[in-house]
Amino acid sequence: MDYTVYNRDNYFATELLDDEWTINGEKFQVQFYRRPISSIINSIIGANFTIDNVLEPMPIEQFKVERPEQYRKLTKKPQFLFLKASKQ
Repeated sequence: MDYTVYNRDNYFATELLDDEWTINGEKFQVQFYRRPISSIINSIIGANFTIDNVLEPMPIEQFKVERPEQYRKLTKKPQFLFLKASKQ
């Protein structure tokens, strides 16, 4: 998702991104790496982990009440991917 949100021209590039998140009215600077899903999964496999579960979380109902526009957006265009992995 970050590939489209940040209007990047190369999906396969690994790059450090900066963002600003607002939580309870307070702004936070956040840095994270954007990389292709194959890189993420192959790194997990290469480190001898087994992927136990994959989750693309949906926003909670309280978020629907507090920020309905964001809620609608996130229920159609998720922005997070969680992987649960175990060491073999």
